[in-house]
Amino acid sequence: MHFGFSYIGLLFLLMLIIPNLIWTKNQPADYELYVKNENKILLALERAGEALVTCIALIFSDFNIHGITAWSVILLLAFIIMLFYEAYWIKYFKSKKTMQDFYSSFCGIPVAGASLPVAAFFLLGIYGRNPFMIMAVIILGIGHIGIHLNHKKELEIPQKVVLKELDWHNYKEDWPVIRREAVRGIIRNKEGKYAFVQSRLYGECKFPGGGVEEGESRQNTLVREVAEETGMVVIPASIRYFGETLERKKGYKDGESIFEQRSYYYFCEVEEKCNSQRLTDSEKKLGYELKWMRLEEALRQMRKVEVELEDWLWKIPWLRRDSSVMEILLHDSNQPSKL
Repeated sequence: MHFGFSYIGLLFLLMLIIPNLIWTKNQPADYELYVKNENKILLALERAGEALVTCIALIFSDFNIHGITAWSVILLLAFIIMLFYEAYWIKYFKSKKTMQDFYSSFCGIPVAGASLPVAAFFLLGIYGRNPFMIMAVIILGIGHIGIHLNHKKELEIPQKVVLKELDWHNYKEDWPVIRREAVRGIIRNKEGKYAFVQSRLYGECKFPGGGVEEGESRQNTLVREVAEETGMVVIPASIRYFGETLERKKGYKDGESIFEQRSYYYFCEVEEKCNSQRLTDSEKKLGYELKWMRLEEALRQMRKVEVELEDWLWKIPWLRRDSSVMEILLHDSNQPSKL
């Protein structure tokens, strides 16, 4: 390896940076919504990889042309890949610039905007026989391609379906709004029974799930929350979007505020093994335990609790939310109601 300015490295970086600068003024309208869910570890790897690749590409002269040899074929291939990268951007800039356009395959290559430059710089590292570049590109690839694969996976979720909107109308419109995202798992076994988390304290049952943490994807949240509340292990590949609910009410923990929660419901399957629950202190007080019930049975229980605790429903606001989803599932399944 030899230190020195690399004009080839500069050329590759310009081919990478220029279309990205143009893209900052031509981003898909809803791109920022996907950025909020980016995995922090992948983001850190991406940032570190970008800095390392940029620096290494410029300070090693091994990437320059040193006559025509068998190694030149690798450099030529890397350059052709970068030309494909430019063609991908031309295709995007001529499109309507939607998320679907941004993540559409190019010449059969998935997430081409991320995978093509990673492949080109990896070949550049091989051409220059530079292990630092190869390692830096691997770090970049894990972060950069990983992030965009997650974005593409979220994009493949079917169009939004609002199952129910629940507004308690117990607040003032000028109060500040506190927003929360949550996920709920719809798990059905071979006997046609559904997995619920039932409270020994109040008797109500709800779909397992919980709040999305900062930097966490909804799918990862679903896997984590189901494991914590039931001990069951969700099979990630089985996760399918069903719909979402929106709740709006007074925020009891934050004084004069409006609490707005959007819950995303997913069908999913679980592995046969079942581990121990990992409940929070508040969940332990409610006495949560896994119960398998048919929808009719669960709805009967929910309506019984709603009558018994009519004046205390604010303590279990999920009762009306999950009851509504149960009713929709029951209707969609065409099962005869015995309520």
